[in-house]
Amino acid sequence: VCVCVFACAIFDHARSLFDQGPRHVSCQIGVYKRVVRPDGSATLVKLAYRGAPSRAEFPLTKEFAAHSNNSQVGLSGKGRLIQDVEAYVAAGGEYYTCDPRVQAEACLPLLLGDEVCGIIDAETFAKGHFTADVLAALLAFTVTAQAIVGGMP
Repeated sequence: VCVCVFACAIFDHARSLFDQGPRHVSCQIGVYKRVVRPDGSATLVKLAYRGAPSRAEFPLTKEFAAHSNNSQVGLSGKGRLIQDVEAYVAAGGEYYTCDPRVQAEACLPLLLGDEVCGIIDAETFAKGHFTADVLAALLAFTVTAQAIVGGMP
C-alpha cells in the first residue's frame, strides 16, 4: 500500500518530466513487484499505474517471456528500450500488446542486490519518445521506486 500511495503521489510530478518527449505526448507508467505465489511460481504484479487500462500481472516464465517485454526484463534483470514497437516486432522482438496504440516503451528492472524485485514500465503513443532527458527522469524515478519496492515484504 505504501508504494501505491507514494507512486500515485509522485506520478503526476514525474509524468511532467516524462512527458517532455516529441510532440509532448503523454507517457504512461507502471510499477510492478515480483511476487512468488504459494505454488512457487513468480509473477509481476502491478502496484501502481497511470495511463490507459493494461494487464495487471505478467507471469515470470520463459514461455510468457517469449512474447512479453515485461516478463523478459523481470527474468533477465536487463532493461529494454524500444523506440519503435512496430519495427521491433517486425524484427522478431518479443512483445505483449496490451494497447495497440503504444508506439514506444522503456522497461527497467528494480533490483535488490542481484535479484529483480520488480520493474518500471513506461509506454507512450509516439515513436522515439524516450529522449535523453526523458530517460534521465525515468531513471531517477526508477531509483526511488527500487528503494521502496525492494524494501517491501
